[in-house]
Amino acid sequence: CPPGPSRTSVLQYLSVNVPGIREVDIVPTPGLSDFMKAIEPDLALWLSRLASTIARLRLPLYTLTSGLAESLSYCSSLQEIAFSTNPLLPFPLSGCYHDVSSFRPTLKPGAFHSLQRLSIATSLGHVSALLEHPHFPSAQLCRLTIRAINPEGRLEVNSLILTIRRSCPALKELALIVQVHRSLSENGWTAVWPPLPPASTSLLDHSTLDTISFMALTSLEIAHASPMVLMLATS
Repeated sequence: CPPGPSRTSVLQYLSVNVPGIREVDIVPTPGLSDFMKAIEPDLALWLSRLASTIARLRLPLYTLTSGLAESLSYCSSLQEIAFSTNPLLPFPLSGCYHDVSSFRPTLKPGAFHSLQRLSIATSLGHVSALLEHPHFPSAQLCRLTIRAINPEGRLEVNSLILTIRRSCPALKELALIVQVHRSLSENGWTAVWPPLPPASTSLLDHSTLDTISFMALTSLEIAHASPMVLMLATS
């Protein structure tokens, strides 16, 4: 590429000269939360040109938007959409959560043909709607990571778990994160937590646990600010 190339020229160069890319990891500059709006059109076009080769895509938190998901749905070889991570940074790589507050991609038959592992950040209701979409391949998912962007209660979690049980029979690994995320302050990135709710507000009740017990999971991760009461049944 020439010195100081534009974003568009870089992606055009890659699409022409490196057409066989199988893995893409998008890592933003720390502190830039609105970058996805700027790069989404060019990124979506470039990824569409990798539709037959790209197998794994890592995106920062809050950047899998409806528009980008629609473009990715045509990538027939895409097996995994994951969150970007960087062990050298003390904070999560993320965009702006407002960009995924509404997640309603338009999908056509054959969407996400090879997708098996999905990480998604939006409301739990939007996740349920995606899993129940007639053109989304929920039945072939083996790993699902969900990060809620809004406060969610027991009813919302129970509804989601029921949807997952119905729609994802091949699922082996489930991670559900419903908690307050880190925020940027004058002192840097810090974890901001609300007052600890009482145990009665725990996300999991016996009905939800019973639903989970009927799923053939090999890995279960649940993160939430509320305490969870774990009790062993006595005979």
